[in-house]
Amino acid sequence: QRNEENECGGDSSGLTNDDYYHGLSITVRYNQARLHEAQGRSDLAEEIYKSILLRHPSYIECYLRLGCIARDRGQIRDASIWFKEALDVDQDNPDAWTLIGLLHLNKNEVEQAQKKFDRIIRQPAYRADAFARICLGNIWLTTLHHPIKDKDKRKRHQILIILRFDCKLTDIMLKIFEILAREQLLCHIMKLFSSMPTRE
Repeated sequence: QRNEENECGGDSSGLTNDDYYHGLSITVRYNQARLHEAQGRSDLAEEIYKSILLRHPSYIECYLRLGCIARDRGQIRDASIWFKEALDVDQDNPDAWTLIGLLHLNKNEVEQAQKKFDRIIRQPAYRADAFARICLGNIWLTTLHHPIKDKDKRKRHQILIILRFDCKLTDIMLKIFEILAREQLLCHIMKLFSSMPTRE
């Protein structure tokens, strides 16, 4: 609904009554489509989302929902196209990047997925995005259990991923310590422990 407010001028004080009620009717139609979708009537939801986009092509949530509908039908290529159309409207949209990253994860394309989640947390506004960081942690755990022939390369990879995490995320840091202890990387535990904030 944020995009709809922006499209209608953001501040309702500058809107005419017609614009204001038109904005409300679009929001109601979007919510109606969400209800259809939640009740398993994705065909009806899809029609509404597409009709909203005909008049409001910058309504990002419609692209995302159409992508989710396609994904749930197993139409991964179509889902990817919808998510990329959302990025055409806002190239930094974290929801679109997250959904694309999850598509890559579902296809076991770990490196591609990691790039998408890294892109999210490199943006100052989303640096602490919990979902992106958890996905990166899961990717790291997955790669940890797949043997890498070059042991030095493996250690460098693990350390680089650890350093991407914000030390203020104490619970995540504790999990990383546990993993490092299992991997017997004690010198790295000591370095990270010294930078970790104390709990109050």
